[in-house]
Amino acid sequence: MSDLIIGILGISITAAVSIIFLIGLVKFLVWLYYDAEARRMRGWLWVLIALVTFLIPGLIIYLILRKPASNFSYRNSKKSQLWKTSLKYFIIAIMVAVIIGGVIAYAQLEM
Repeated sequence: MSDLIIGILGISITAAVSIIFLIGLVKFLVWLYYDAEARRMRGWLWVLIALVTFLIPGLIIYLILRKPASNFSYRNSKKSQLWKTSLKYFIIAIMVAVIIGGVIAYAQLEM
């Protein structure tokens, strides 16, 4: 493979993985907002905290401090299940990145 093709493939895959990852991130932040609102907490504040702390520390703090859900219809709604679909997008993005990275590394070895 020529360097140009490998470069184009690398940029394309990076863009695709980034878009998949961003979709998962947005879905996760939407879940965080709805979950906090259902628990009578400020959803926008928790989304902001999660973004400022680069997601994981903010999520851990939220999960420790969150109140019981006051809205029982929320527990089985689609909004309460958004974290599962966002996790799916994160896993897909990681798998695509690893597979394509392996293909590109193999192509480099062949040269």
